[in-house]
Amino acid sequence: MAKIRLFGVDIVVSEDDRHVRSSVPFTSDDQTRSSPRHKLAGKRKHHILGEEKKRSVKNRVSDSAPEIPPELLQVVERREGVTEPVFLYQKKLEHSDATKTQNRLFVNKRERLEKFLNEEERRIVNDTTKGLEKIVCVDARGNLYNLGLKIWPSLSQMVINSEWFKLVKENNVEHGDWIQIWGYRDMGRLCFAINFKRS
Repeated sequence: MAKIRLFGVDIVVSEDDRHVRSSVPFTSDDQTRSSPRHKLAGKRKHHILGEEKKRSVKNRVSDSAPEIPPELLQVVERREGVTEPVFLYQKKLEHSDATKTQNRLFVNKRERLEKFLNEEERRIVNDTTKGLEKIVCVDARGNLYNLGLKIWPSLSQMVINSEWFKLVKENNVEHGDWIQIWGYRDMGRLCFAINFKRS
């Protein structure tokens, strides 16, 4: 046996150099960090945090463009000469979006929708008190609704209103459900096709 001192630590070296012992004790924390159970727990924690991050992203307004459901597309195409539906917006409905007293849908991200409007429609939405009125809307069952589209000046927030709650009620929609909106034109007139997805 030989004892050497390295960086202030006494180290015992066996004659065959196969065993090295340090005078510094091997703590339980060292054992815990090196144990398979600790490593697995770390991986599990990382996985859980990753899943929570994914869920938080899913709960936000989505920018992806889903395909229009076939049954809703059939409703749109019943009338001849309509343009192909263009995806405009989707969101997970908040509690205030599905209440009678509010009777409106907050449009959090409006870039696609505004881009779909023509110049005159954008002017009416942004510069007038009433906004656009009597926008024809169809749901997947073929029911028709008249919706409005305007900017609330106090909040600078775009909303869809008018017969909005009627649409919500007749489709048995609750907060937490998803709404998807496509835009199309019938003889040049702005129209919406709306689909709801259960949460």
